Amino acid sequence: QNENDDTLVIKQQLVGLHSGEYEQDIPEAMKWFYMAASNHNDPDSQFFLGMCLHFSKVLGCEIPVKEYQLYRQKDGEEPDVDIVHDLDTLAFQWFQRAADDGNHADAQYQLGMWYISNAPEDDGERHKAMGKALRYLNLAKKQGHQAAIETLNDINS
Repeated sequence: QNENDDTLVIKQQLVGLHSGEYEQDIPEAMKWFYMAASNHNDPDSQFFLGMCLHFSKVLGCEIPVKEYQLYRQKDGEEPDVDIVHDLDTLAFQWFQRAADDGNHADAQYQLGMWYISNAPEDDGERHKAMGKALRYLNLAKKQGHQAAIETLNDINS
């Protein structure tokens, strides 16, 4: 397959997951998201790979960890034994790549909400986390992300 074929399949997977128009196959989608996210630095694929990892149980897929391990091994990376225990950390890393490198508004929003949800109890650390949350939410807001706008309005009221 050439890069154009890969791009077509990736777009079909994105549409299928996002709209429900195609039958959903989470492991197959993850394979294509991973390839595009890691090989082509595609922000949409980075974001959707993060979503697959973060919401794997909600999406009804219990095997993304095994699938993700296989993709990493095929790319010559060492398997990560702790991966099973920390899908949220992996999802966070992919969201961060999409947000920072790809200026992806949905990823910026997800990171902002992650920092809010996971802010520590300690006042100093909580203040740092909220600063990061506001940074990402404001980046998403600049791109017109409606949920980020509403969240920031709620925080400021």
